[in-house]
Amino acid sequence: TGAGCPGYGVAGHAGSAAAFDGKQTTIALPNFGTFTNATVSAWVKRTGQTGALETIISYKETKSCGLLLSLNEDKVNHYPRLWVKVNGVWKYAEQAVSVPLDAWVHLAGTYDGATIRLYRDGQLVASTAAAGSMTQCSAVSNVGSRSDGVSHRFPGVIDDVRMFDRALPADTLRERLYLGAEPVLRLTLDEAWAADGTSLSDASGWGYNGVLHTGADNTNKAA
Repeated sequence: TGAGCPGYGVAGHAGSAAAFDGKQTTIALPNFGTFTNATVSAWVKRTGQTGALETIISYKETKSCGLLLSLNEDKVNHYPRLWVKVNGVWKYAEQAVSVPLDAWVHLAGTYDGATIRLYRDGQLVASTAAAGSMTQCSAVSNVGSRSDGVSHRFPGVIDDVRMFDRALPADTLRERLYLGAEPVLRLTLDEAWAADGTSLSDASGWGYNGVLHTGADNTNKAA
């Protein structure tokens, strides 16, 4: 809570999102992950400009490891860029096309140990050869600002932030992250024990929970 917190409940690309003022708001994340390949993505809508680099996701950047998805590296043009620290050296892929004001844009990036790739609205727009592995360390991360939380703040709305510990293939990235082609029903059937009338949770997010009917014996039907 407080002045440094993003505005919640604003209209997002789908549902609600978090609004950042470009001055002091940020989302702090704890240290997580030891992976050296990655996918990162978010829906963004610029509503202003800061005259500085504008961070979407900063993964352990302050400790000089991890990756950074951002805009406005040159402080003027709001080009999207993915930085990755590869074998101790920062390398990047950038598209020299501005992200406009007041329009939703989906940005994603991958690193697979050979190439840094930047995607915009589901399409590959830039790539850079970078053989090696992403440099890892123990550090915090942030959404909407540099990972130390004190600079490079984002002026706008960010929605549906995702990170994976692997580089998603282009088709998967487009279908799952940009088009949102998730299942409308997903029963994991992970319940350790279930009797007649037990609710079986739908993990798709749509809430289509099932109900187990065992028959007259009403015995446990779990494996």
